[in-house]
Amino acid sequence: MSALSSRLGIFNDRNYALYALGNTVSSLGMWAQRVGVGWLSWDLSHSASWVGLVSLAQFLPLIFFAPLFGGLLDRCDPKRYAIVANGFLTVLACALWIVTALGALTIESLCILSVLLGIANGAYHPVRLSLVNEVAPPGRLAQA
Repeated sequence: MSALSSRLGIFNDRNYALYALGNTVSSLGMWAQRVGVGWLSWDLSHSASWVGLVSLAQFLPLIFFAPLFGGLLDRCDPKRYAIVANGFLTVLACALWIVTALGALTIESLCILSVLLGIANGAYHPVRLSLVNEVAPPGRLAQA
């Protein structure tokens, strides 16, 4: 029991526990959104090619823009940067929801929104990883 207690000891730190919980919820939401966008692309097009193109539109910007946003993050306050990046992700998720709810979503507009979501995820990904250093207790950084 002592080994388990020492492994879970990092969650005794309030800041890290809140970060880990928020990051878990955020990651689950991001993946649920990605699955939903894939499902929407199939529902709109009934084409595997469009599903693949929309998935590419979500992930390709992440690969190209994450390193650039990581360099920008080095020059910014990580907490403020995280708030702004999450704000963009929230606005884009709401835009996707509104356009879908109004019945105005087309496969082309979904592809455009997917590119924008990919860019926003590319902005958020570096800060999500760098915040571990900010919130983990110094002696527990390896566990974090």
